[in-house]
Amino acid sequence: MARNKPRCFQILMDFANLFKAFIGVNYLSIAFAISQSGIALGIVGLLLISIATVHCCHLIIKCKRELIRQIIEDNISNEHQSPETLMKTRHLLNTTLEKRLSYGDTASLSLGKVGIILVNVSLVVTQFGFCVNYFIFLGNTFQKMFPYHLPYIAVDNSSTTWTTPLPSTVHLTTDKVALSITNSSSPLVNILPYSFVSQSPGYNILVLLPLPIFILFGYLRSIRQLGPASVFANLSSLVGYVAMMVYILSDFSVSDTISWAQFSTFPIFFGQVTAAFEGIGTIVPIESSMGENSHLFPHLLYLVVLLFTCVLASLGFLSYLRLGTSTAQVIIWNLQPNSMLQLVVSLVVCIGVVFTFPLQCFPIIEIFEHLLFAPGKFCGPLKLNSSNINNSQDEVDTVDDSDLRVNTAITDSKEDAELCQLLQDPQAAKCLSNLPVAPEIPKSVWTVKRNILRTLIVLAQLGTAYAFKDEFAYISSFTGAIGSTMIAYIIPAVIHLKLKRHDLGIMIICKDILLIIFGLVGGVTGVYTSVRSIIVDFQ
Repeated sequence: MARNKPRCFQILMDFANLFKAFIGVNYLSIAFAISQSGIALGIVGLLLISIATVHCCHLIIKCKRELIRQIIEDNISNEHQSPETLMKTRHLLNTTLEKRLSYGDTASLSLGKVGIILVNVSLVVTQFGFCVNYFIFLGNTFQKMFPYHLPYIAVDNSSTTWTTPLPSTVHLTTDKVALSITNSSSPLVNILPYSFVSQSPGYNILVLLPLPIFILFGYLRSIRQLGPASVFANLSSLVGYVAMMVYILSDFSVSDTISWAQFSTFPIFFGQVTAAFEGIGTIVPIESSMGENSHLFPHLLYLVVLLFTCVLASLGFLSYLRLGTSTAQVIIWNLQPNSMLQLVVSLVVCIGVVFTFPLQCFPIIEIFEHLLFAPGKFCGPLKLNSSNINNSQDEVDTVDDSDLRVNTAITDSKEDAELCQLLQDPQAAKCLSNLPVAPEIPKSVWTVKRNILRTLIVLAQLGTAYAFKDEFAYISSFTGAIGSTMIAYIIPAVIHLKLKRHDLGIMIICKDILLIIFGLVGGVTGVYTSVRSIIVDFQ
């Protein structure tokens, strides 16, 4: 019984990582997304996007495993090997490739150089956009947690404009006010729209608060190290979700400003909801990190997506039904400023967002490190010549540990031993050396160099957040339209068609083609509408 406890605990950690990968901060903007689509289009759109997302997540893992099977069949034959040795070699090679093949490697081996470029660019755009939005969300939310004041406001009685103190009975519910007041000595006067003044240090200062911890999170080397942090972040998100549902359902009434269908801004909805399913960029590394629990991945994936869809539907539709056109870009920004509920919910959600950041930043770091520090790259060590691997066992034994990685991930002594054993087989060694698999960064690469790169990536995200501090929803929509649609719908379907084209029925082929069209149309229209909205806001 005691032996099962660590495995059960690790299943919980894997579930937490997977769920945390999906639920970031974009789920808090789902109500605004529905305000851009309307109720009817929102229901249809959310169901379609949820089904397409979970299917394509499962599809890319199936494609990865099919690719591994083809590699082993093509490269490991039974010549001069006993059945036991052959089976052991195939098992070790399968285990090594399962741990090492990334989303980009799967695309590269299936689609060539174009595939790896498309995946890496899409992943960088998607994950970078998510991290930028984390900075934007935290900076704006911290600012809204400070008290607001409006000591003087402009008053217009149709002939004269003057200033007067703000009535103490005014309740602040948005960043601007437009009221009417009357008194015994003057006719009806209108308080002109006027911005409240926050007592906070300002967005430009507050957005710096999470920077140190984000940089430290960027130094983590393994996704599995984030398991405890993911559990804590999930609990924070759960508390925030429950608190928001209590607020929405308290004195619930349907707004008279809701819309059933808005086709002109539906692409904003498409981009935001696609971006809300943040986990697509980290599905492959999470599945690879599950190790002995990888067989449970499909079940955990379906459970996570089902739960997350319920979260989006309940929070999004109920919030929009109550708030109508006054729905803010982030739903917690609709809470009464300076109220205890607003302070508690904002703090709890911010904690969850902080602990989600490293999981979303990890793929960006991994891609840039492979571009700079892998063997043979600009800042990396010399690449090991494959002939040095295949000559003899004596040569294998003298190879430096960093060279023994040969496009595989070494994370502990057990994997070191497995790799050394695998390299003793000439067929397996040749197979590994010829695969265009992203190599593990050798230990010989100076840790300071890697940490400088990771720091610069986080600083670039911060700089972008400065430039687009008021565009949370549109950055989310742009990210979902240009990056998430590519890696979530288009590339998995294309890879599936390429790998299994001779075995697929006409219905499966049509399904894959529809997924590609779905992603292309939604992506193009989403990018256009998002960019247009950002330009209008800047103007």
